[in-house]
Amino acid sequence: MARFQSISLYLIAVLFSPMVFSAEGDDVEETNEQVAEQVEAEDSTGIMLRQPAQLIKGFQTLTVAGQEIEATYIEETLGERYGAIVFIHDQGEQLESYGVITPLRNALPDYGWSTLSLALDYPQQVSIFLSGLPENDSSTAEPTEVTDEESANTDEAAAEPEAEVKPEDNEDKPKADTETSDEGKDEKEDSTDEAEQAELPPVSNKQRIESAVALLTAKDIETIIFIGHGTGGNMAIELLDEITTPVSALILIGVTTESKNEKFDVMNFPILDIFGSQDLNSVPAAVKHRKTAMKRLNNTRYEVRRIIGANHVFSGLEATLTSTVSGWLRKKFIEKEDN
Repeated sequence: MARFQSISLYLIAVLFSPMVFSAEGDDVEETNEQVAEQVEAEDSTGIMLRQPAQLIKGFQTLTVAGQEIEATYIEETLGERYGAIVFIHDQGEQLESYGVITPLRNALPDYGWSTLSLALDYPQQVSIFLSGLPENDSSTAEPTEVTDEESANTDEAAAEPEAEVKPEDNEDKPKADTETSDEGKDEKEDSTDEAEQAELPPVSNKQRIESAVALLTAKDIETIIFIGHGTGGNMAIELLDEITTPVSALILIGVTTESKNEKFDVMNFPILDIFGSQDLNSVPAAVKHRKTAMKRLNNTRYEVRRIIGANHVFSGLEATLTSTVSGWLRKKFIEKEDN
């Protein structure tokens, strides 16, 4: 009898063990799937190389054509303001880009220069921040197979009559309807606001920069300097003869495009052209082109600085870049006033 009980217990253990292991395996598999879904969701948002807005020093928004544009403004900390600098970031960069814009905008206030940077709209930036396809993209959805059993269950569910609701089960129904109505109203208002926002035309970079300059002039700042990095430098050149408020100087950093010569005709102010010895291949040729154009125009206020070992974003040489910019500004504006 004892032997029979032992055999029975052994058979029970053998029969139920796979079920336990299977359940544990399902849990592990489900956990792995959840992790994979979480990672996929994080990846689908894209990577934005910037801090949250509330952590960006000097963060504020500019209202341009009825829309809020992200910007930063830092007042000078020297105790004597010599002017303000507007930063025009490179294509593919952010409002806060650590290679060039951020080190300069944080350091130059110590030299008596207030700084302002703003988010610009480059057409090709969308492809940088979006990754993957939308989750509801039907073009990549795999067809779902329906088994006979599932089909039968569906038919049975469709054949069942609708459940009756007794009065006592529906005592709180008016309250629920009110809450649902309020939620629907809020959702409708939100969708209306989003629709109105979507109907607004895009804000051009010219409008953004003019708004930034207007903010500075409202602070009674007369000396305004543009610093353009990469494509931002070329944009600064293109907009110089279009914006209403004239700038006092232009600093180009790693600018690759060879602008048309007629664009340089309006540049009767100091210009500093900075690039690194390890910069993009197209930068030295562009600098040479600008230098030749300035020489033909007999513009003696144009200067070039080549920083040894610097790449396009001046990695590891931010201090050298800052001293180069601040030293040139002091020579052109501060020492000139002292003399």
